Amino acid sequence: MLMPFQDPLRIAEDGVCVDNWSNGRLELGVGQGYRIDEFAGFCMPRPERTARMAEGVQLVDRLWTEENVTFEGKFSRVKNVTISPRPVQKPRPPIWIGARTAKAVRRAAERGYNLMATIGPDPAIPYRAALKEFGRNPSDYSIAQLRMVYVAKNSGQAWDDTQEHIHYMMQHYAKWLGGEAKDAAGDENVWELSEARDLRNSKYADGLVIGTPEECATKLERFCKEFFCTHFVITSHFPGMDSKKSTQSLELFAKEIMPHFR
Repeated sequence: MLMPFQDPLRIAEDGVCVDNWSNGRLELGVGQGYRIDEFAGFCMPRPERTARMAEGVQLVDRLWTEENVTFEGKFSRVKNVTISPRPVQKPRPPIWIGARTAKAVRRAAERGYNLMATIGPDPAIPYRAALKEFGRNPSDYSIAQLRMVYVAKNSGQAWDDTQEHIHYMMQHYAKWLGGEAKDAAGDENVWELSEARDLRNSKYADGLVIGTPEECATKLERFCKEFFCTHFVITSHFPGMDSKKSTQSLELFAKEIMPHFR
């Protein structure tokens, strides 16, 4: 959830309901957002996003762990609030922070939240170092890495199925990240392809786990050596894709790749 656009009290209330309905399986992931159009749409100054994010997460955390909360923040205020029922998970459901920059990664470690990484340089090393610096045991925290994964019976089919959809999606991210937000180093070069058909032979291909089961397993083996994570998050369905194809990819991944890594 993009915390700056949410009411923290509502997140806490809705979240505790989900935690109870699922018997303690809720994990809350939050980010601060970056798209200029979204902040303009909410009539919200974009430079406030980091402060809104920090304050919102702090309030949700307190509402889940304290029985009577009074909070006087810059953006949120509550008085003598008790969430009922209480969370099933103790002391609270896990909280994940989506972070792309060095400052954001460090803030997640400082406040003791799990880290959700995106495609790019591995933030696990600075995150784990910061956890130690703040007196926390890195083994107590989780790191998720996100990758695009698509498996097909032959390599050509895998690229044919995905290239147009990935190219369409990444062109939008290039505009939002590199053309508008410019928050992180390298965003201006996030996607430089002009033709979707060039994807399979481009510099981006190595970072995409696309191909036959054997090819994808080899890429994942390399990933395991180069990156650290406790959770591996895959996206196999891309904008405009037939859901039957992405379902087949997931079935192949579960049947022919997952057993290789057990």
